[in-house]
Amino acid sequence: MIMSDVFAILFLHLGVMIVLPGLWLTARAAFPRWSAGSEAAMREMPVRTAGLGLLLGAAWFGLSIAAGASALPFLAGLGLTTFFLYALSGLSGVVTHLGNRLPSPADRDRPWKATLRGGIALELTFALPLVGWFIILPLALASGVGGGTISILRRFFGSDRPPPAGGPAAAARMDPVVAAAVAHAEIPAGI
Repeated sequence: MIMSDVFAILFLHLGVMIVLPGLWLTARAAFPRWSAGSEAAMREMPVRTAGLGLLLGAAWFGLSIAAGASALPFLAGLGLTTFFLYALSGLSGVVTHLGNRLPSPADRDRPWKATLRGGIALELTFALPLVGWFIILPLALASGVGGGTISILRRFFGSDRPPPAGGPAAAARMDPVVAAAVAHAEIPAGI
C-alpha cells in the first residue's frame, strides 16, 4: 500500500467523522419529535430497541443485497442508501441519550449540546479497531433503526400522540427536547 492510499483512507474516515454530528444535529432539528421518541425508546428499553433494530436492519440489508444479486442493482443501492440514512437519522436520538448521560450545565441553555457530546463520544468508539468497526458500529446503527421505528410506531399507534397546539402551555407539556425546539425555533406545536 502506498502513501497516497493511506492518506485517502485516513481522510475518508476523518470526513465521515466530521459529517456525522452534523447529520445527527440536523435530524434532531428537522424532526424533533422523531428524535425525542428515539431517545425515549433508547432510555426506556435499550436492549429491545437494539434487538428490533437488528431484526429490521438484517431484513432490510438482506432484501437490498438480494435485489442487487438480481438484475436490479439500482434498487440495491437505493435500499442501502435509505437504510443508512434512516439508521443514522434514528441514531440522533441514541446520541442524545448518550449526551444526556454526560450532563453539563450548558445543557440548560443549549439542549443540542447533548447531541453533539454524545455523538462525539460514540464516534470515538467507532475508531476503535475491530471492536468499534464490527461490534459497536453495527449495534449503534441497529439502535438507530430500532429507536426510529419505535418512535414512529408510538406516534401513529397511540402512546406518543402530539399535544394539541396551544402555545407555551402546550409546549410545557411536551418532552423537554421538543419544548426547547419549539421555544427556540418557533416551530408550531402541532407539527
